[in-house]
Amino acid sequence: MNEKDKKKALKNQFKQQELNAFRQSLPISVDLFEQLFDFLDEHLDQETGVDFSLTRKFCDENDLNFATLQAWLIQNGAGDDAEVLWNVEEQFEKL
Repeated sequence: MNEKDKKKALKNQFKQQELNAFRQSLPISVDLFEQLFDFLDEHLDQETGVDFSLTRKFCDENDLNFATLQAWLIQNGAGDDAEVLWNVEEQFEKL
């Protein structure tokens, strides 16, 4: 294996480790996140999205711990419901 192939393999290994760490950090399943994204997509409008009220509603309807999910969302770039779609959903495209 030449130097270029070694670097490529190390880069791929690092990306896989990052992906595994991201998956392990999830407070809910990927399926529930997809349901949350769909829920927000359906219910978000001009008057909503400035806080986490829709995310709280989703958690209430699905018996999920809102505080844990909100803390994770904030840590991963969301300051409100709209940013869950803008900043967090794109992180799931690589899963």
